[in-house]
Amino acid sequence: LQKNQFTFSSQAYFHRLKARIFVCQGKFDQAILEIEEALSLEPNNPRNTRSLGTIYHIKGDFETAEQIYKRLLENEDPGFRSDGRFWLSRLYLSQGKYEKAIDEIEKGIALSREFDLKYDLSDFLLFLGYLNIGLNRYVQAIETLDLAIQLAKEAGAKEDEQVTLHYRGLAQVRMNT
Repeated sequence: LQKNQFTFSSQAYFHRLKARIFVCQGKFDQAILEIEEALSLEPNNPRNTRSLGTIYHIKGDFETAEQIYKRLLENEDPGFRSDGRFWLSRLYLSQGKYEKAIDEIEKGIALSREFDLKYDLSDFLLFLGYLNIGLNRYVQAIETLDLAIQLAKEAGAKEDEQVTLHYRGLAQVRMNT
């Protein structure tokens, strides 16, 4: 059964949905229990793994989140390996580990190019541009964001294009002040 591009194929989906609700309510332990139930139903579904890592990340248990995100890197699907790089980069950023975040982004960019994951590539470039703004590397930020804008245009991703244009403008303003 397909609806709004989401597949409702199992009870695991509903456990992930309940987990999101618990996260929004700040009930992290209950959210973890829901994801563990989803994992028991679909142990090889990387969405369950990603969701579990995200809950630990939001909860502030960075070590556990890192271990869980790294499991995504072992998946044979390059899209899920890309997700692993994506979430590891955000985890490292949230801890102020900028060079580790950049390293994960660069690995994600390489993976995205290797497997022609254009949307992921655009996201990685946007995030790298954002990170370079925060590190006062404005020229690099603008160059990276220009490429991300081009990819968003090619993909017809108007919202991504707008967000990227916003960050590019921010980089330009900060560079000129």
